[in-house]
Amino acid sequence: MYLNDPNHVQIQDASCSEIGGHLMDFIDERLVEPLILNNLMNNEQVDELSVLGGAIKILAEKAQAYDNLFDKNGQLPYSCN
Repeated sequence: MYLNDPNHVQIQDASCSEIGGHLMDFIDERLVEPLILNNLMNNEQVDELSVLGGAIKILAEKAQAYDNLFDKNGQLPYSCN
């Protein structure tokens, strides 16, 4: 995905782990912190968001592991040529 703003991370140039990290940072800074500071979330909701954050981390790690299977030519390391 290309964005016209040079300050944005270009998705095609970022690893799955980096993308997951950026996603978690955004959710925390833009959503969670303001909700907590304004007392708009209870402890149960904070716990639920923590579980969701863990799920996002696992998905990013699994996506990174899948990407690591491919070499620069897009070939699986165990394919027969």
